[in-house]
Amino acid sequence: MDIELLKELCAVQSVSGYETRIGKLIISKISACFDECRSDRLGNIIAYKKGVSKAPKKILFLSHMDECGFLTTHIEDNGRIRFSALGDTDISCAMYRRVCFENGAKGLMLPESADPKNPTFNNFYVDIGAKNKEEAEKAVTLGETFVIENEFTRLGEEKICARALDGRAPCAALISAAKEIGECKNDIYFVFSVQKNVGNRGMKPAAFGIAPDIAISFDCSLSSHKDNTASAISVGGGVGIKIKDKSVICHEILTDFIRNIAKNANLSFQNDLTSFGTSELAAIQASHSGAMVAGITIPCQNPNSCAQIMSFKDIENAQTLAEALLKADFSALL
Repeated sequence: MDIELLKELCAVQSVSGYETRIGKLIISKISACFDECRSDRLGNIIAYKKGVSKAPKKILFLSHMDECGFLTTHIEDNGRIRFSALGDTDISCAMYRRVCFENGAKGLMLPESADPKNPTFNNFYVDIGAKNKEEAEKAVTLGETFVIENEFTRLGEEKICARALDGRAPCAALISAAKEIGECKNDIYFVFSVQKNVGNRGMKPAAFGIAPDIAISFDCSLSSHKDNTASAISVGGGVGIKIKDKSVICHEILTDFIRNIAKNANLSFQNDLTSFGTSELAAIQASHSGAMVAGITIPCQNPNSCAQIMSFKDIENAQTLAEALLKADFSALL
């Protein structure tokens, strides 16, 4: 895993619905690895490599490339900027933090009162230092997106902290694995999807168009459950192999198949099962005549916040597992 690649991906500001910039970067990184690489009508990046089998099956690897953020909705007479959230951003980390608009303008996320009760983003505004509405409109326009800033930071030897890691780390694992792709028996598809954080919207039409036989998602997973149950996965404890979440139950045989590949590669892994959270796999599982689905997750502390923490080793393990799956023979499953 190239840490500079991960830093480059995390530095790109592309919130849900506005993924053009990150999409162009990903295409530049992977286009030489595939027979075809394109953007669909929604902005999903779809890469394809033809299999050499006479009757190839369709194997899909996917990760979302969007991030949670905000959209400017109103500028008040006093220059304060109001907004709506794009995705389920953690409000607890937003207060008094610096924000950056897509056009480069800077500001601060501030509460209307020093001690807001039951805070929602309706109680917050952005101060860009403007004296009035006219001055603010010269710096920021309605519809302008922005994110809460946080520098890419190494925490000790193994951990990293950054904004947007929950999507960009899985993307980095797949991009790095794609560079090792060789001759494939089956047709291989990579999808880097849009609008995952606002309802898994991008993957639905992509899955419909591809109609995969097998789909394996790469995503993050909360590193500890809110109720501290024993099934929690931990940052640094190994890559997660998804069993279920609120929206999907992964295919039992495919999941066992992936576990065996991880064991043979001597990779540390954890069983990932939750009763909350949703996955793009649900849309794929029910697409066309159905698909076998499984999930690989990277444990993440503080997902959907500006201070997400992951283990670099867990990300490397996700990449290694992706490389092994690209070489795997799925014929016994299909």
